[in-house]
Amino acid sequence: MYEYFLAALAFGLSAGMQPGPLTVIILHQTLTQGLAAGLRACLAPIFSDGPIILITTLALPHLESISGFTTLLNLTGGLYLLAIARSMAVTPPLPAQQTPCDTMTGSLSTAIRINLLNPYPYLFWFTVGGGYILRGTQAQALVFITTAITTLITTKMGVALLASRCQPFLSEQGHRLLTRLLATSLALFGILGILRPFSA
Repeated sequence: MYEYFLAALAFGLSAGMQPGPLTVIILHQTLTQGLAAGLRACLAPIFSDGPIILITTLALPHLESISGFTTLLNLTGGLYLLAIARSMAVTPPLPAQQTPCDTMTGSLSTAIRINLLNPYPYLFWFTVGGGYILRGTQAQALVFITTAITTLITTKMGVALLASRCQPFLSEQGHRLLTRLLATSLALFGILGILRPFSA
């Protein structure tokens, strides 16, 4: 049982600290719409990884390759990231006092879509994570899944809290510059996703 817990802890921490589209969205939501919106975006793995894990446990024993599936995800996800990056670049930040509830809900739904269109969660759960789930008992699999997702979310929340602490020190011009930098980085992730199937 300890092996499953420690492995999931390590995987969750590494995934939580790894730069990626979800981290960019969390930073953007925190800096432009407030800490609550950023924390809401951190919850995306609860809703996105669940279906991915279900697909993994049902399909993995019968699957020989997922290359075609990941190619489709790379292309679709890349185009979606480009669209989100464009929206980030042209939409001015909302003042904290004007952040509506539906905007905060939108931050979660956007993060969920990004995670569902990101090939990396699928690759993890179809390979390393799926291996732990399939070879362990039900209790061990549950410990592994719960620990990995909880650690991932907690680490992302730490990123959001750190960004929130830095937010008051940003000028309006600094705000705009950082938003554009985040949009650019998200666009780069999108371009890399689109190009990845052609460079393999």
